[in-house]
Amino acid sequence: MTQMIDVLTFEIWFLIAALAAIVVFKMLSGGINTKGLLCDKQTGTVSPARVQLLLFTVMGAVAYLTQTVGQVQAGGHGFPEVPPELLWLVGGSQALYLGGKSYTKFFK
Repeated sequence: MTQMIDVLTFEIWFLIAALAAIVVFKMLSGGINTKGLLCDKQTGTVSPARVQLLLFTVMGAVAYLTQTVGQVQAGGHGFPEVPPELLWLVGGSQALYLGGKSYTKFFK
């Protein structure tokens, strides 16, 4: 049974790595359009709100992935609880982004 779990774990990590490689390849080859991802649509300049949204989302995902890997290495099963700090981090980032969008939409 332990050997089966090890094989399944390897297969899952291989699948995740393969999907990540495909996404990175498509982004670099132009298959996924990332033009304007961080730019403000109106001014064409880099939007600080979009940059912070992307950074905090990636940081939150990496933190949760690290916690998940740590739990699996410790012999745990299933997904770990999402820490309240992570919810505040990602939720606050989303709120700042939406607040900035609302301000520019309604007051400028």
